[in-house]
Amino acid sequence: MKKKLVLVVLMLLSAAGIEAAFDRYVPDTDQASRINAEGRATLHGWAMEARKFEGVLDLDFPLDRGLEIDTPVRAQARIRLQLDDLKSVRNGKHFSDRMDNQMYATLNKDEYPGIEYVLDQAVLKSVPASSGQPFGFITRGRLSVAGQTVEIRMPVELQVLDGGLLRISGTAALKMSDFGIEPPRMAVVKVADEVEISFEWFVKPED
Repeated sequence: MKKKLVLVVLMLLSAAGIEAAFDRYVPDTDQASRINAEGRATLHGWAMEARKFEGVLDLDFPLDRGLEIDTPVRAQARIRLQLDDLKSVRNGKHFSDRMDNQMYATLNKDEYPGIEYVLDQAVLKSVPASSGQPFGFITRGRLSVAGQTVEIRMPVELQVLDGGLLRISGTAALKMSDFGIEPPRMAVVKVADEVEISFEWFVKPED
């Protein structure tokens, strides 16, 4: 009955030419959200991870009624990460202060202390085959690193959890040179240009 009532309200608003309001989601600090960056170097791989970052998601996505594939979804998001919260990791633990400082220097932390992502578009690509499975999207957004902003496309999954909690995750392949960054070199170790970024973000309805 409740779902039918919501659907009727949405239909009435649409018929009246009034857009439904966004629902705002904020980080759920009880969950282990993360942002990772991984790449290759001459001798071994490297990884950086942040467990702390700010963000907000505004979403008008009617989870209780069907949507057709390739439908754009009304969504806005902004995520900001302080470079000081991005740390080198190996085997799930902090790896090296030296590596941290090298990466901060490469990203020009003194002038650009943060990394920011802004979501511009999300298009529905798949719906759950069963309860508990994620929705799939192709997203387009702007990633700002070291004073350069680059548009990126990224597949993203959205999973609805208990209590209105959302788990959002995605992965994208980038190049440091896209942002005008020269991959660092330390002695005989040269870092590859290619970087894979991934994230897992848990958000809850704003109170």
